[in-house]
Amino acid sequence: MGGIPFADGKGKMPSGLFLRGGKLSIFKPKECAAFCKKYNIGCVLDLRTPLEAQEFPDPLPADVEYVQIPLLKDATVGITRETGSDPLTIVRNLRKHPEKLKEMMPDFPVLYKQIVTDEYSVTQLQKAVAKLRENAERGICTYYHCTVGKDRTGIQWLCSNPLV
Repeated sequence: MGGIPFADGKGKMPSGLFLRGGKLSIFKPKECAAFCKKYNIGCVLDLRTPLEAQEFPDPLPADVEYVQIPLLKDATVGITRETGSDPLTIVRNLRKHPEKLKEMMPDFPVLYKQIVTDEYSVTQLQKAVAKLRENAERGICTYYHCTVGKDRTGIQWLCSNPLV
């Protein structure tokens, strides 16, 4: 996100302070430590639900601050990835009941709008943006993530972008 001009025209967002991505549980502890060191990550901001974070914890080194601010209260088909809630598992389980599968599929434009208008999610977004700003002011590189790095982190980026 570095290099984006501020809306007031006075400077640009500093480079190297915000990294957006997916869950870090894909790494073994030593790999995660090397990743954090390579990118100078001082804080990890986890936007996943508590269940997602519990099922697939980030194996962070002790010197990296971990902050969890879930943007969604509950499992949400198509976005969150709790065990059993992933789309392939749902499709397999409902093969014989396609009408139920159709009912479960989210309307993504409506869902995204809810994330930025729902009282809980708005409060959580504000907390997350405040943490990103606080860390940037202190020069701390923050890796913020959900499970895959496309939905919740994308919304977070839009909310923290000084041009929006």
